[in-house]
Amino acid sequence: SDKLTHQIDHIIVSKYGIFVIETKQYNGYIIGNDYDKKWTIKSGNKKYYINNPVHQNYGHLKAIKEVLETDENKFISIVCIPSKAKLKIDSKVVVSINELLNKINGYKEPIINNADELYEKVMKLNIVDKEQRKQHVTYAKEVKTLNEEESKNKCPKCGGILVEREGKYGKFLGCSNYPKCRFMKKL
Repeated sequence: SDKLTHQIDHIIVSKYGIFVIETKQYNGYIIGNDYDKKWTIKSGNKKYYINNPVHQNYGHLKAIKEVLETDENKFISIVCIPSKAKLKIDSKVVVSINELLNKINGYKEPIINNADELYEKVMKLNIVDKEQRKQHVTYAKEVKTLNEEESKNKCPKCGGILVEREGKYGKFLGCSNYPKCRFMKKL
């Protein structure tokens, strides 16, 4: 069976923990928290939704935990936003680039006694083979396309199904949760 690969942006292995860091380059005003499925990005008068990177990074953390066979409490998940985006994020995990070093340096309790060994394991996991990397990227793009297809039929406001309707100004897509949700999109 095909092995599922993960593209993890950064891993820091230290005696203070294994830091799994996801970086996301967003612009605009970002709103969300650790638990939301989606975050909202407002840029100018546009508003769009992205998958919560905290959840994505937790997936990476679980994957690396399995391979390193190390307790989950030895891992620290960090999502870093390196851009000038304005963050309105209620989170213990998300930091701006300026806060990243302080966040990492804030861990002062040695909890790992085999950091060198774990570091070696991590280095062996890194795919340096160009073909395998290409496969990962292709697979990731396929998944993204499937997710985009799926979300095309979903209401961006409440997650309901969008259905085609006929109004006095022609056809439009409306939310199936109407009248609770009044989202609509012209066709």
